[in-house]
Amino acid sequence: MNKLFTGVCICAIAAGFIACDDDSSSTSASGGKSITLEDGVIWQPSYGERAWTGFNKSRRGENFSTLEGVDGAWITFTDSTEGGKSLVQLAFTESALTSQMTNVYHWEKNEGLGVYEPTPYPYSGFAFGLSSDGSPVDISAWKGLCIVYESTEAFYINPKSAGEQFYWRATVPASPERSVFEVDFSELKLVSWSNGAEVPLEDALKTAIGITFEYSTEIVSTAVTEQMDACYTAAEPCENFSAENTIHIYKLAQFGKCGE
Repeated sequence: MNKLFTGVCICAIAAGFIACDDDSSSTSASGGKSITLEDGVIWQPSYGERAWTGFNKSRRGENFSTLEGVDGAWITFTDSTEGGKSLVQLAFTESALTSQMTNVYHWEKNEGLGVYEPTPYPYSGFAFGLSSDGSPVDISAWKGLCIVYESTEAFYINPKSAGEQFYWRATVPASPERSVFEVDFSELKLVSWSNGAEVPLEDALKTAIGITFEYSTEIVSTAVTEQMDACYTAAEPCENFSAENTIHIYKLAQFGKCGE
């Protein structure tokens, strides 16, 4: 993706359109549509397949051959790097960003503990980077985040910090109807398994590299939890089963900017 900067209009040229953060009229060389970026709104359907972060803006002529490391590019991730079989799909429509996540539970014996357990513990999610080159940025001025969404299950939203192993996040509750969730950064919680080895929240917000949305074992429904509990002590390994979550995002913005 290339980006063009002028005195008053910041334009992102990608996929045949130009996006501007003011009311200036602009068109791409390929005759794409002009998109207005709204103050504080990180993503909404009119933005297409890229979030708007405003950090580390690149110059005309730079060529990005992959999505990796590009600010605003959406990516997906799963436990596949650890041998898992979970899946995630993203779809962009005129009304929403939709993520369909399927976490697959595969059971193997933990000889040390004498119980069966998911191997690996499944997870899936999606995210976008905050800077063009992957360098950390300061998002503390955002105060927090808000999201207009629907989801069949709860999920985590996490401002990811550079080099972090134990991180801060908020739990977005399941919502069968269109809802607004807001989280002040001061309300973010450290993951339960950090054992105190954390990046301080203030430092994490000043060294952010992305925003992630994750569905994992810690946040599955009661029914899935009960099924897992039965499998831990079973005489034989349970057959694989899955937990699913469908999320529709209608808007993602800085704290207080969702406007609903």
